[in-house]
Amino acid sequence: TTGASIYSSPAVANGYVYILSSSHRTYQLNASNISIQVANFTAGDGSIEQSSPAVANGYIYVVGGAELYQLNASNISIQIANFTTGSIIRSSPAVANGYVYIGSLDNQVYQLNATNISQKIANFSTGNAVHSSPAVANGYVYIGSADNTFYQLNASNISNVDTQISVLSETRYVKYTDYGQFALSIPCNRRRMITDENGNLIDSNDTNKGILTEFKGY
Repeated sequence: TTGASIYSSPAVANGYVYILSSSHRTYQLNASNISIQVANFTAGDGSIEQSSPAVANGYIYVVGGAELYQLNASNISIQIANFTTGSIIRSSPAVANGYVYIGSLDNQVYQLNATNISQKIANFSTGNAVHSSPAVANGYVYIGSADNTFYQLNASNISNVDTQISVLSETRYVKYTDYGQFALSIPCNRRRMITDENGNLIDSNDTNKGILTEFKGY
């Protein structure tokens, strides 16, 4: 029992379970018997932790308020480093290729040195708060923002944008494929639009004919 609500998802690695609680505390438990607490770490900020921990290469990365902490995964009472953002963090960290990526409500996405997160490699500014958690694959970082935009960033230096799609913009046209066929989206507001492979509007109630279904304007 943590004594406070848990909004975080657990991480499991090397015989331990790690979980954050809204008591501002991270717990390290025996994975074979979670009633056995191995160690704990208390963050200094008073906000509720909704982020989930990430574990990689002997470290665990956890959030406390506007701070990201790097702890010893064998004993989380040992802090290695920390990094302070400009606002509360709701995002969960992602670790890949020697970097830690995380978003913050200060509108930023951060790329940090995974062996010492006090060292910032780069950051990327969005147009609004970043609640989304990053995903990393094939040299890219994918993350959404409350500015209605989904971003594809260069994982080696996230300050370089590769692609951005404005999810609710009427000025963006995006091509999608379905079974090898292309369909052009038609910008719209507050109704469903379905097009055929030539971009012609199909009856929006006949979903069996449509190649693309797009929702906009919610």
